[in-house]
Amino acid sequence: MSDITPIEIPPLPQNFHELNKLVRELGTGAETSTEDAKIFTQMAQIACNYLEHQPTLSDQEIKEIHASLIKSCVQKIIELTKEQPFPEVAKELRGISTRFALLVCLPIAYQNLNQIPQKSSFVDTLLFCTLNEQTPLSSAPNSVRSFVQKYNSDPKVRETYDTFKNKVISLRDSWVQGVLGETIFFRLAQEAELNPQFSSPQKDVGAQHVDYYITCNDKKIPVQVKSCQEGNAIPTIQKDFKGRLLIKVNASPNWLIPSQEEKLKQALFPSPETVNTFFALVNEQLSYYHNP
Repeated sequence: MSDITPIEIPPLPQNFHELNKLVRELGTGAETSTEDAKIFTQMAQIACNYLEHQPTLSDQEIKEIHASLIKSCVQKIIELTKEQPFPEVAKELRGISTRFALLVCLPIAYQNLNQIPQKSSFVDTLLFCTLNEQTPLSSAPNSVRSFVQKYNSDPKVRETYDTFKNKVISLRDSWVQGVLGETIFFRLAQEAELNPQFSSPQKDVGAQHVDYYITCNDKKIPVQVKSCQEGNAIPTIQKDFKGRLLIKVNASPNWLIPSQEEKLKQALFPSPETVNTFFALVNEQLSYYHNP
């Protein structure tokens, strides 16, 4: 299906699996024991050590990693849509989002945290919120509650933490939106029998940005996909002066929230009417397309 070798999001280190299991258990609202809080604090310290050893990345390196990771995840989700029911696809997307937040977004944002006092509690709290966004802090371990007291009483701590957390969430949501948008495009192109193919990694970023190729009437057409949170189920399509099709796809990271899963399901498993409309729009643009 592809001639590229995309970067994979590695599996979570074992300590993150333990941390994830613990915060999920804490999220049930059960009383947090002293031993649980101690383990959680230890996990946060391990996380700090893990984050501190991540290399500093340039903006260009981050863009290239993001682009390759998106392609890797699109491939995985496309395969899942062939083999698994929607609940399993949605579950995998949420897992991908969490791994990306922990293994990519946290280290990037963490580069500016060197001057933060009590770093363990700081990251402890962020990990709890990242892994368990729907859980009230009243269910958090003691180390998190202690930090929340500082957060409420110290404006500097509050400002720094909010900036850091917002950076992590912004990076994650922007990337997840890209994954969803490109997956939705790929599914539509598949259903419309346009034979979508991945471009090379070198064309994923930069001035000659090409995400995919589609084939219609024996012509190979370059495509750039842009994800946005506007519009409807039918992407907008426009041909640019370079001959690329610019396809704008409606996608939202909020669709990973269980209460909004129906929107995600409709996007990943499009109706015949949606597919036919998409195919007609592509053909309309290609009627003006001249292969150089």
